[in-house]
Order: sequence, then C-alpha cells, then structure tokens
Amino acid sequence: MATQSCRGKGCICLSKCSCATRGCKSHDHRRKVTSRNPLSTIANSVSETTATTFASALFYLAKFPDKQSKLQKLLDKAMPNGYSSWTYDRSKTPSYLDDIINETLRLRPPLFAFGTRETPAEGIVVDEMYIPGHTNVNIPISLIQRDARYWKHADSFLPERFGEQRHEWATDDAPFVPFSMGVYGCPGKSLAMLSLRIALSVILRCFDVGFAPGETGKAFEHDALDTLTVVLPPLLLRFTARRQ
Repeated sequence: MATQSCRGKGCICLSKCSCATRGCKSHDHRRKVTSRNPLSTIANSVSETTATTFASALFYLAKFPDKQSKLQKLLDKAMPNGYSSWTYDRSKTPSYLDDIINETLRLRPPLFAFGTRETPAEGIVVDEMYIPGHTNVNIPISLIQRDARYWKHADSFLPERFGEQRHEWATDDAPFVPFSMGVYGCPGKSLAMLSLRIALSVILRCFDVGFAPGETGKAFEHDALDTLTVVLPPLLLRFTARRQ
C-alpha cells in the first residue's frame, strides 16, 4: 500500500503501488526472493491482496456513510471506552464487520479472474455444458459475483446480504469465491480476514472516513487494472477523529 500526501489536512492517498508505471523507487525489483519458508510466501501473497481489499472497503465506507455509521455504532457498543478497550475478540463481535468485508470482496475481488486450468482429456460437463478435453478455461470472478441471476441488486453495495438478508436473498446459494475453493483455496484466507478485521475495526472506531476535497471516487471505482492482481488508482480520503 502506498501512501501519499494530498490536498487537505488529515487526508492521505491510498493506492496500490504500481512501480512500473509510477516510477516508485521504494522497491528493489532486482532483489530475488530466496526464502523457502511457506509461511513467508503466504504472508507476502496475502499482503498485496489484503491491501487491495482494505482500500476498497474504505472506499465503500466513504461512499456510503450510512453503512459506515451502522458499523461504528456496533463497534462503539463492543468497545465503549474507545481504542483503549480494543481487543481482537471485541472487534469480531459485530458480525456486520465481516458482512462489509465480504460485500467488498464480492464487488471488488483482489483478483478479477483465477488462472487458467486445462480440462481433462475426456472433457467435462459444467452447468449442463460440455467442454472438450485439453481446453483452457478461466473463471471470471468479478463477473460471476455480480451476475444478477444469482445476486439481488447485484451491482449495489449491500452488506446486509451477508447478514440479516442472507436467507431471504439466498446468499448461500450464490457463487462467492474470492478466495477460490477446494484444493486451490487460498491458504492465507484466515490471515487476510484477521488483518482486515483489525485494520477496519481500529480505524472506524477512532475515525470518520470520507472523501478528501475534490475526490469523487469515480476513477478509483472504474479505472482499476487487471494485472493478475488488481492495481488500484489513487484514492484520496480524509480521516476525522471521532469523539470518544
């Protein structure tokens, strides 16, 4: 995550660091990764995709202050003494926090599509469609998770679909695979969710998040690049300290 100064006091810029296009000198791309520690590999993989989801969640909370206010009220109840009373267990108390994270992952997964897979020699039938053998197939996550055949109000940010509307809107029957699934499921899912819960609960308990002066969020919402993982445009946000 790269942070840059912006136009207003109390504002920061959140963006993914696209060093090839922005001339970033803070990363040595000639450095070779020599660690064979699988935990190190997981942590490095999770950090980039988690940063993408974190920035996107803050974008939605700034864009929809009613959702932000709802979460803050629940966090206030769980941690009545402010940051001094923060614990991870208390941060998990409001299930609405996970609802916001999941809805962010639905609308803006950190990978727009999974890598290609080759069908077996005998071919395979998927949803009543036969795909011949030795065919490369790709799963467009971002399209599936916005498909109106499965999701009510598919393009709207409605965290309640993972909470109080879960059964009425048949959320459990809809395709939701931001971490993939099965043997190819992301091994860093738990670490990613832990990191997002910590970061969002601390920030939203202590600050109101809004767009900085002149920021509309349109470029951030529509100009992301698919480069295996998602590269986000800059997003200027203002953080205003809340009364404890």
